[in-house]
Amino acid sequence: MLCMSGFDRDDEWEYRAMEPSRCCISSIALVLLKTGIVHHAPGPNGERPVTIDYNQMATAQKLLLFWRKPARKCWWDGMEVDISQFGEPSQIIKLCARRVWTLELSLVGA
Repeated sequence: MLCMSGFDRDDEWEYRAMEPSRCCISSIALVLLKTGIVHHAPGPNGERPVTIDYNQMATAQKLLLFWRKPARKCWWDGMEVDISQFGEPSQIIKLCARRVWTLELSLVGA
């Protein structure tokens, strides 16, 4: 949904910062929302033909549902870590981290 609306998998975050006193990273990226409406150059009669990609329009409308209503996805991520010192027997513990991903849409007008 995000890729169809203007984001790309290879995009880099324009702003990333760790929140003070928390284990939280905030990332912000701005993109021009693709709505699927394309205005073409004027034809010989002066009219500007318009084409609409209805799939892209529907995706943009779904993305607009996140405006002022953020969506959150939470999950637990775990890995095993060996905490033994050099020369001690192996002491493996499971380290768990709660991951939270939030999508919030802000509209910026020109």
